[in-house]
Amino acid sequence: MKVLDLADELRRAKPISGEMAHRRLVEESTFVAGVVRFSPGGPPDPDQVTHQDKDVLCYVLSGTGRLRTDGRETPLRPGLLCHILAGTPHDFAATGEPLSLYYCLIRTRPA
Repeated sequence: MKVLDLADELRRAKPISGEMAHRRLVEESTFVAGVVRFSPGGPPDPDQVTHQDKDVLCYVLSGTGRLRTDGRETPLRPGLLCHILAGTPHDFAATGEPLSLYYCLIRTRPA
């Protein structure tokens, strides 16, 4: 069994770009979970990510932001849970204050 303090794990997140810091928490054969923090104020990044074999569940821990998918932007705030189907291009961005998410990538299709 593993018990983690997500606020502590976010403080340990490693920057992977000027906009984003990430920390992987759990990795198993059928899922991966972690935390990610997006910083506001950078230039908009038009790139989106697609997980062909995994659904994405993201829970907004803190901050404000947006989720862009299928040509739509969805405003994000603490307490929201987002479900993104495998194969769907998507991206997140902070709007106004840092956006922190807990995520889980769940294998729903053969790799």
